[in-house]
Amino acid sequence: MDVGKIFEIERDGRVTILNLRRCVEEIEFDQPPMDAEVLLERVRRGQMLRIIVDCHEIDFLRSTALGFFVTLWKRVQNRGGKVVFCNVTDKVRAILRATKLDSLWTIVATRADAAAALECQPPGPASDDANDE
Repeated sequence: MDVGKIFEIERDGRVTILNLRRCVEEIEFDQPPMDAEVLLERVRRGQMLRIIVDCHEIDFLRSTALGFFVTLWKRVQNRGGKVVFCNVTDKVRAILRATKLDSLWTIVATRADAAAALECQPPGPASDDANDE
């Protein structure tokens, strides 16, 4: 299994779409996969501030994957951007509800709804690196 690619990245104008791959359900993040590190670096540089996380292929998330998405969400928020999750299955929604992440994150039904949610908030100014975790 190629655990180096936990998602496929698409660009649609200024929006970045992360299509989660099924392998995200199984991996541990003790050493972040290369695509995760690249994504976080692009966020740090202010290059990706409008992100859609499309969960249509997954039915489960381990705590380490949830931790990565919390880090991603925080870094994007610190830069004045926004992360929106879409196509979340009932099983994943139950996990997010149990961890209370559903109260922090914007979760919508479809990718079109996610794009609309991102249109409501233009990216803000970049913060200094001291705010990044």
